[in-house]
Amino acid sequence: MLNRRKLFFPSLLLILFSIQSIAQNSSSSPYSRYGIGDLQFGGFVKNTGMGGTALGYALPFNLNIVNPASYSSLLLTTFETAVSMNQVQLKTDSKKQNINSTSLSYFAFGFPVKNKKWGAGFGLLPYSNVGYSITDPQVDADGLRTVHTYNGSGGLNQFFIGNGYSPFKNFSIGANASYLFGILDQERRVEFPYLSNYFNTRITQQTSVGALYFNFGMQLTFDSLRLEPSDSIKTLDKQLNNLHDSIEVIQTSMKQATPEQRTALETSVRNLNEEYSKAELQKKNVVHRKVKSDWSLTLGLTGSPKTSLRATNSRLVESFAYNSFGEIVVRDTAENIESERGTLVLPLSAGFGVMMRKGSRWLIGTDFSLQNWKDYSIFGESDSLANSWRVSAGVQFTPNERALKSYWKMVQYRFGFHYEQTYLQLRNNQLNDYGISIGLGLPVKRSAAMLHISAEVGKRGTVSDNLIEENYIKVSIGFTLNDRWFVKTKFD
Repeated sequence: MLNRRKLFFPSLLLILFSIQSIAQNSSSSPYSRYGIGDLQFGGFVKNTGMGGTALGYALPFNLNIVNPASYSSLLLTTFETAVSMNQVQLKTDSKKQNINSTSLSYFAFGFPVKNKKWGAGFGLLPYSNVGYSITDPQVDADGLRTVHTYNGSGGLNQFFIGNGYSPFKNFSIGANASYLFGILDQERRVEFPYLSNYFNTRITQQTSVGALYFNFGMQLTFDSLRLEPSDSIKTLDKQLNNLHDSIEVIQTSMKQATPEQRTALETSVRNLNEEYSKAELQKKNVVHRKVKSDWSLTLGLTGSPKTSLRATNSRLVESFAYNSFGEIVVRDTAENIESERGTLVLPLSAGFGVMMRKGSRWLIGTDFSLQNWKDYSIFGESDSLANSWRVSAGVQFTPNERALKSYWKMVQYRFGFHYEQTYLQLRNNQLNDYGISIGLGLPVKRSAAMLHISAEVGKRGTVSDNLIEENYIKVSIGFTLNDRWFVKTKFD
């Protein structure tokens, strides 16, 4: 294990850096103009490599914040962080534009409070991102030319603290209490580039959010079969060896025995052979049962209630012109609202997932989630949003996690896909998002750490009805570190 004192201070510095970096995280999509921006997947790199499956995910050395019930499965203190690199191609009927961005994705800590009963976690990650700049030249019915410009930045961040508890074996419940905070900045301009006697208009709006948000989870695991305490392969092997030795001793003694003694010894050998056959059959059955008992099936359920978040809004409407240096000169202020209090309503969401495990070699999972975005509103106003749903599936294969002589047999290989009807409904089109992903889990030698890499290729939107199609590639690199913290040392 790593020295905890050596680990503590770098971890603390990383946390402080993460808070600043995540708070500056931004999007590069024109669709982030709607609602609260681009919603971010709440899972980690290992989940992304499996298409985003996470609701039934519960392993002892991996943190899963999507379903807080999984915290009860933690056996060691776990630290998670990642960085993401995105390349997006924006496409219309006539134009294409490529945009690249890099950002810190998340950091999170999880630790067992009581092994196999109670676990906890906390961390910081983005909830939504806003980042767009759109220029839209228009000509009205009178032939008047205008240029409409839309700019936006910011987003919401999520700091969470969660607990998971197992009241009895194979069943756990959990909850995350999150503080959502951030600023949504939006600016819209209407300009008359060819008419000097017309004043341009600029509308600037800033919405600040800071409030608590809760989500809940449950997991139920079914084992195919369980071994009885008496079904010990070692005990059966010892019994078989003793029987084999006894048979050999008697057979040796038969060479020097009288005819009467030989008859008795032959009877003993027959009895011992029968016992040996029964023990062999029992061992075969135990081995078969052990293989079957390596299968388990975990059902996961999550939900978040409809929540009204406290928010403040500032709005400024101005008319302006440009001077000879191209600088903005404000001519008049039509509206100036500062720190108006209101609410941002996040809708009800729910999800259901299944994860099947075969020993340490196979993980196969699928998730389905939905959210009622028609209930969304901000300061009493709705947006161009529709109810959304998402389905994902993925698989992870590890040839042999204990194959110390072959590194690539210890690597975790992942594949997955997802399909989503997003909450964006524009010009009678509800936009879809779909993609495939691959991933690797690379053990770090001589340490309790794992390097995760995932690559996701997908598409969102359409070029129909003058909309924008986004083709994206997202590469993420994550890091999982395990250590034994909060345990009183017995030796110095």
